[in-house]
Amino acid sequence: MPKIVVSAIGKDKPGIVSSVTGILYLHGASIEDSSMTILEENFTMIMIVSLPRKTTAGVFAEDFRKLEKKTGLIISLTTPKQKPHVGPSKSQGNPYMVSVLGSDKPGIVHRVSKLLADSKVNITDLNTKVIGREGKKNVYAMVIEVEIPSFTSPSRLQNKLSRLAKALKVDISSRPIENLTL
Repeated sequence: MPKIVVSAIGKDKPGIVSSVTGILYLHGASIEDSSMTILEENFTMIMIVSLPRKTTAGVFAEDFRKLEKKTGLIISLTTPKQKPHVGPSKSQGNPYMVSVLGSDKPGIVHRVSKLLADSKVNITDLNTKVIGREGKKNVYAMVIEVEIPSFTSPSRLQNKLSRLAKALKVDISSRPIENLTL
């Protein structure tokens, strides 16, 4: 089955998901993998979509151009460079959740992600948000799903994260994610 990547961004308002997915549904496309969120006042989405046989992204182009004009969304359709994998991925390690909480300051994402990369830990999902104010400073939260390779000790990684937490003056914790089997 042919696949496309659909991405959209625009000022958040009710109905965006319904409008975009309605066009996909109208043409018989199926959403296989997606991420949708609000970043400040902007709604963002990215999806890998399987198309009916012998269908191309061009079938959707006019409908999405009309939706862009109507809503102000910026919509992009691209063909994946690699064949996307459907279904459960073969794990490359042990799934863990890393949480960071503290005063907002430049460099938190970079320094934590660099420590993880240097430890050969793969980031599979990352979300950040300023969640409130503490005194006159913003409180910053980051939640990262990672895969820790079998050759890396989770306790040794947590020790490195704890040292970084002290340097950044934030709290960093990690815990295993229980695997779900259906």
